Amino acid sequence: MLALAHKKDLQQIPGGYKEDEVQQFGPKRTIRVYRFTLYEFRVVAFDCDDYVKIFEESEVQKKHIPWLLEQEDPPEYQARTRFIHSEISAFKPTHFIFNEQSTLRIAMDEHNPHVCARIYIIHDCNNLPFGPYARGGPWQDSQITHSLLVDRMRRVEGLWAVSQAVQSYFEVFGGLTCRHVPCHPWIYGTNVDDIPYYDNFDAPYVSAVNPGVTKGFHIVRDLAKALPSVPFLVVKSWSMNRHVIHEFEKLKNVTLKDPCKNMDEIWSATKLLLVPSTFFETFGLVVVEALLRGIPVISSDAGGLPEAHLSVPYTIPTNIITGEPETNALKVRKYGKFKVPRNDVGPWVEAVCAVVGAEKERMVVRRRHGRRRRVSPAGDSGQSSSSSSERSGAGSGTSIGSGDDVAGGTGDGTGVGDNGMGDRTVYDELRRVGRERAVAFVRSLKHEFYEGLLEEASQKLPEKQEHD
Repeated sequence: MLALAHKKDLQQIPGGYKEDEVQQFGPKRTIRVYRFTLYEFRVVAFDCDDYVKIFEESEVQKKHIPWLLEQEDPPEYQARTRFIHSEISAFKPTHFIFNEQSTLRIAMDEHNPHVCARIYIIHDCNNLPFGPYARGGPWQDSQITHSLLVDRMRRVEGLWAVSQAVQSYFEVFGGLTCRHVPCHPWIYGTNVDDIPYYDNFDAPYVSAVNPGVTKGFHIVRDLAKALPSVPFLVVKSWSMNRHVIHEFEKLKNVTLKDPCKNMDEIWSATKLLLVPSTFFETFGLVVVEALLRGIPVISSDAGGLPEAHLSVPYTIPTNIITGEPETNALKVRKYGKFKVPRNDVGPWVEAVCAVVGAEKERMVVRRRHGRRRRVSPAGDSGQSSSSSSERSGAGSGTSIGSGDDVAGGTGDGTGVGDNGMGDRTVYDELRRVGRERAVAFVRSLKHEFYEGLLEEASQKLPEKQEHD
């Protein structure tokens, strides 16, 4: 495995690590390299601080797109390519699995010394040369560029889609056929029985992790304003710019927390998790991670999120970013390059109150906006014309059915009734159903799924060699 690592974190690696060598990336440009074993994986890691110092330098960043497009070959990128090729040559893998455009470029390089099956795992829809979000990307107006990057994807031996939603996205927008296989179960831990099962009915927070603009900032902010008696925990991360953080700092019922490596610090204080993404999500690991711990989740229906819910309430039909570029300079600085759609916070208030209880605020919102339609459980096939799947042009791909009724609810599968807000019975049923289905889902991920993916990719190698 090739990775980035902070040296201070390596002290915790069982068995220790070896600071193997220093790689030269140009005059006075060096990166330390570490080697260690983790969960039976042999890991080769660049020092993260060294790597960032070189590759996030403005002059080097400017060369990234021309390098991707084979218009330039800067020394920094040459050095990285040589290093990865040397590791591949030494290890002689049967398969090379990666998840972003830069490694795809290196994998498809004609100077790669070792022939193996190359598999592109699709973790996101951003920075792709096709689809609605390509319009705001660096290759938005170049048919030549589009053809070059799509051709690379077409020539790999395997395309691994982690959800049916992203599988459909690739077929609709890229004309590419992917194999749908969920993320490997080890991403949730090596033993699902070791994951703590929390009883967080009395925990203090409704939490949101990384709620930047594309991850639902406007929805979380408006929810916090609508429910002033409900404490919110916002965990800062990569998508939150200064404007977003400043807006949350203004709200008295919002606590901001810096990123942490031990997520149990977050889970143990979370009564309810919000995942209000307004960007096409390829799956939504955090949904399954919360359900495994008995923490109810309310999310948007963007991309693969309904699949991640495993038919457990709640998903809210949400207007997602369409890829239309933002032209207002002030809004670009605050919210990024895409126009951000408006979303009604009313259904979110209804769902949050159904779980945590906030009857006073709920009635205020109802009087202001009128009685809300009921929110939909995950997997409900009755989506409005503004659903994320229809707006994206790709179906949600989910094969799950309507969610089971939750005790104390209305019988419509939502668990939202006119009375008994924050009912312990409703919460406990959400905990139980979420935990059971998440555990069953992880246990259903058999090694045969992944062996089949690898075998299918391997079978394409002789054909390619003969064709070449």
